[in-house]
Amino acid sequence: MRIFAVLRRKGSCRAHRCFGRLGSARGECSSMMRRWLPAALWVLPLLAQGPPVIYPGGVVNAAHYGRPIARGSIASIFGENLARRTAAAEGYPLPKDLAGVRVRVGGYADSARTESAVVEAPLFFVSPGQINFMFPSGVSPLLWSPEYLEVENEFGVSERYLFDETPILRRAPGIFTLDASGCGPPAVLNVAPDRSVSVNSPANSAEPGGILTVFLTGLGAHLFQPPDGEPIPTDRVLWLGGVETVVGREGYVNWPYLKLDEEEPRTLFAGKAPGVVGVDQVNVRLPATVEQGCYVPLRFTRRIFEHREARLGSQVVYVSVRSGGGRCRDRLASFGLVRWNVTLAYEAGAVVEVAVQFLFGPGNLQPRFENPEGFSDFPGNDWLGFNDIGPLLTAPAVSCLDPRPRRLLDAGTLTVTGPSLPVAELSRVETAAGPRYRGKWVLEQFQPGGYTVRASGGDGVGPFESTIELPAPVTPKFDFPPGTEIDTSKPMTFRWSGGDERSRVLIDLESWQPGKNFLRDRYVLVAARATRGELTFAHFTLVPPRRWQMAIGSEDQLRFTLRQRTKDESTAEKFSADGLSLGGWQMFEYRWVWDGLIPAPSE
Repeated sequence: MRIFAVLRRKGSCRAHRCFGRLGSARGECSSMMRRWLPAALWVLPLLAQGPPVIYPGGVVNAAHYGRPIARGSIASIFGENLARRTAAAEGYPLPKDLAGVRVRVGGYADSARTESAVVEAPLFFVSPGQINFMFPSGVSPLLWSPEYLEVENEFGVSERYLFDETPILRRAPGIFTLDASGCGPPAVLNVAPDRSVSVNSPANSAEPGGILTVFLTGLGAHLFQPPDGEPIPTDRVLWLGGVETVVGREGYVNWPYLKLDEEEPRTLFAGKAPGVVGVDQVNVRLPATVEQGCYVPLRFTRRIFEHREARLGSQVVYVSVRSGGGRCRDRLASFGLVRWNVTLAYEAGAVVEVAVQFLFGPGNLQPRFENPEGFSDFPGNDWLGFNDIGPLLTAPAVSCLDPRPRRLLDAGTLTVTGPSLPVAELSRVETAAGPRYRGKWVLEQFQPGGYTVRASGGDGVGPFESTIELPAPVTPKFDFPPGTEIDTSKPMTFRWSGGDERSRVLIDLESWQPGKNFLRDRYVLVAARATRGELTFAHFTLVPPRRWQMAIGSEDQLRFTLRQRTKDESTAEKFSADGLSLGGWQMFEYRWVWDGLIPAPSE
């Protein structure tokens, strides 16, 4: 590099004269070394550096550091030798060359994937280990199909980072956090009736029925937004939508799990935040009946997804809500839950599993059931159907510790007995939160009847005894051996006999990749009563060719599951014990599974 070029030019002071025999040239060489040494010290670290290296999975959403990411959003690159020094953009428009660093995204500019394009990304920040940039919206946001990313700096060019493991989608929301950790207090403002704003915090709660402004990235690119790197004008409203807000209902989407006295959060605006680059905002009005406390979960999800190989919802963050505002207050409660899960073979045999836990802490501790009003939207008022992939995909690929002061209570020794089981002690599994209790038995035949749980009592829960009456299982009137071809261009009817008024039947239709053990999509049919006897899936695409409206990949298989379970809260077996302020429930679920089915659409 530069130092070696200087040495080659200065023939009067060859290396042997400086480092070999000492003589009259010593002073001359010493003088030259004083001049060249600073340059050498600057260049030698540069020579030791290799080209930029992007870590596997190192391109992530800049809000929660998970995947996937969306076009037009803020993203981060993690790796080594990404830049020689740390630098940040000083204003707008964002530079595409920052401290000698460039980020290029290559892909296709047309839906036919014939016209290749390379786009340089606007840069917020560069450092040796991290780059923050705006993911390009593309030549045309609706047609842009990114394939790879590469980083170039004075050390060289990185290997191409392929987007196979980091899907690039139209929408992939991530909520910003105040501590930039992706898991801390969220960047959420309370909006007062006079339109003044303040940061939501445990000391400054939102009011039920009030408005929150949530800052995030990943709602996607807008057709009429300014060129990449330029801020959204403050006098322009760019609505994007495409997300559903879920507040206070962890693990469930809004519909059909809303209770009779609950409302859905109302989205007032979901689009580009004005005056900045890559930042989105959602203004949402909280329901008047929203859960209150210091840790009310909030997240964004979608009912319909364009790419089910990715987790499309935001991470879960926690906001503070209290009537009248001010400092939040948590209502602590305790609740016990006993779940009986019985997997039945089509002809004979069963696996019986019991899972028991006693939960203490804030928030809603009890399971949810389908809202009866949801059935009224379907013919006959006794069934419903919905895409249930949302709850599985609401969390990004980032693990955040639950900040709520929740723990599991000790109930001593637990035993169970019933017609199919002798008296058996449940295994006690110690976790960081406290003990969980489990049991599993393989039976030649399952017998319905009364099954009893007894607890000796422990530090958190007193002794109790509770019996649940497990009903006779329904009898499926269909069978699909592995390898059965399923015509996805025609309706599918599932029939069974038996059942009672205290249980409900559900049919899960799932597409999944067995090699990756990856669930792509799931649609659920629900019979309000197990005695209904049949359910039909007839949910088709709106455009030809006629196909089931489910995401089914070329390597996917289908899996059907019939579930018979506790109908609702009113039919759960209740019990009480010292230490359980909400008491406890016993619930059951029977299931039959038909796996390894082949989707075979008819032409």
